[in-house]
Amino acid sequence: MTSPPELPLSFRQELVPHLFKAISGGWSCAVVGLPGSGLSNLLRFMVEPRVARHYLGDEAGQNLLVYLEADRLLEAAAFYPRLAAEVVAAAHAQDWLRGEQAALRRLSAAPEGGPAVAPNHRDSAEPLARLLHHICGELQRRVVFVCDEFGAALAGWPVSVLRELRALRDAHKYRLAFVAGAPRDPAWLAADNPRDPLVAGPEKLAELFAQHTFPLRPYSNADTRAAIARKTVGWAQPPSDEQQDQLHRLTGGHARLLIDSLVQLEPRLHLPWANIERGLLADAGLAEVCRVVWQALEPGDRRALWLLAHDQREALPEAGLRRLQLFGLAAGGPAFVFSAIMESFVLAQPEPPEAPARVSQLRDPAAAVLW
Repeated sequence: MTSPPELPLSFRQELVPHLFKAISGGWSCAVVGLPGSGLSNLLRFMVEPRVARHYLGDEAGQNLLVYLEADRLLEAAAFYPRLAAEVVAAAHAQDWLRGEQAALRRLSAAPEGGPAVAPNHRDSAEPLARLLHHICGELQRRVVFVCDEFGAALAGWPVSVLRELRALRDAHKYRLAFVAGAPRDPAWLAADNPRDPLVAGPEKLAELFAQHTFPLRPYSNADTRAAIARKTVGWAQPPSDEQQDQLHRLTGGHARLLIDSLVQLEPRLHLPWANIERGLLADAGLAEVCRVVWQALEPGDRRALWLLAHDQREALPEAGLRRLQLFGLAAGGPAFVFSAIMESFVLAQPEPPEAPARVSQLRDPAAAVLW
């Protein structure tokens, strides 16, 4: 079986250089991505050693990128040992010297004769603290936790865990950082966390991302083509250049819409494109993808997108349009809904009510960023 080609180093060129620039400066940053936007794919791409070498150059060996899936780390008792194990695994994946890996394994081990998981969370955190002291302090290297499903962390991790992570970061400032992927602004997730409002934890961790929170937009045309190349390996007849451009227009480069459209397209390649387009616009599976995105939108964004689809420009606030453009949901000038499939779905929805706007920390990756 032929393996799919690697993603090119130019993948997500509009965003990835900013994230690595933040890493180089020791800053934490967040990426806000709507459902199906390819957020997990982006974060996994970032931790590939070849990608780190490309963006960090000679500094790559001084940075340990540790990929985490936060929704799999919800059990408080095992949290810190699991985190320490992930640090050790990342050093192995990134080909650290064998002696260095052995030292990390010793530091991450539970005390001889003691339980693998300590009953007290501070005791349980001790191996992780030793690891970070060794890497960030003694070796003067940087650890970057690339954390997918970070919304699950702010909503599900105990406050004590969140506070301890912030304390560890403060102890190793500029040498311990986070790249967090989340469905909403981290500050909003923290504010909506149902816990004692007098006990800080979610807010303290979310503060780390206040200066560098970026939206994840749909694929560019070049990234759409790279995704198609990976997903059509083994096809008897791959999509033509014209069909790839038409798929990008229909899906707007939304990752899940694109992949699901390819599933529908393969047996229909012999049909005229007009028939294929009608079939994709009427497909129930693609409509479900649109519904998930629609439900995940903030109420104000939902109304703004509805107004844009219905060409009610005079009723569309400038701030609402700007939010849509930040997420790539509005494209072009004059602006239009980024995807023909999504536009067809929105046109069939009832008019959403007006909603109060919330102050967002999203930054435009295309704008000048002060590091």
